[in-house]
Amino acid sequence: MVSLFTGLLIGMGNGVNAIIARCEGARDYDRLGRSVHSALIVTTLYGLLVMVLGLAIAEPLLVLLKTKDELLDGAVLYMRVYLLGTPALAIYNFGNGVLSAEGDSKRPLYYLATAGGEYLPEPDLRDRVPPERVGAWLWPALSPSTFLRR
Repeated sequence: MVSLFTGLLIGMGNGVNAIIARCEGARDYDRLGRSVHSALIVTTLYGLLVMVLGLAIAEPLLVLLKTKDELLDGAVLYMRVYLLGTPALAIYNFGNGVLSAEGDSKRPLYYLATAGGEYLPEPDLRDRVPPERVGAWLWPALSPSTFLRR
């Protein structure tokens, strides 16, 4: 399911890239502006739609996929955490598509590196959130600084 959602969001970013590059190449700046604004609205709404629908169907879908009962609670939690980030992922892919179409492939990398680097100085959260409430799979995302100290 995660691959499906991610693939669709990346595909939307690639579509934005193609449309913006075409307008840029034709020097049709009026259409370029309209395309950027329309694409931002569509990708944001799509990210929100994926989040809302995904949150609503995560558990029934995992049951339908015959997820083992002992893994179901953790899998549902994982899907919910992932789905909460889909609007941000949609907006990032939109921005990446626009900037790449304009020939700027460095800034999306810098934004991604900055967002990922924000996790590094995070304090150790193990004292504040018990592992059984979060799941062992989420600890590296919450406090990677503990794993870098080893």
